[in-house]
Amino acid sequence: MSNTEWIEQRTAKWNDALISRKHMTQEQLEALNGAMEIMKDCLFMLHEMQDLYLSDVRKLQDAHNKLCEFFTTGPEDHAEYLLDQLEEHGFSQGKGGLWSQNDK
Repeated sequence: MSNTEWIEQRTAKWNDALISRKHMTQEQLEALNGAMEIMKDCLFMLHEMQDLYLSDVRKLQDAHNKLCEFFTTGPEDHAEYLLDQLEEHGFSQGKGGLWSQNDK
């Protein structure tokens, strides 16, 4: 591949990314940008210290959860886990598919 071809391919990818970002909500952009920043920081720690702080692991988990919230790709994602959590905490699905907390 020539330098010109590489530059054309890279420019096309950047343009696609910019177009995709324009269609995201502010919350989606914040989740994506936050996750990218956290991953950059964690990778730096792994390279420099060959270790991660527990706080960094927590940040990675939070970033993952935010990305899953906005970019789920199907039922195999965390949706079933969330439904199980609702039921475990005393919620049930009533008429019309609405969720409400059970009487204690």
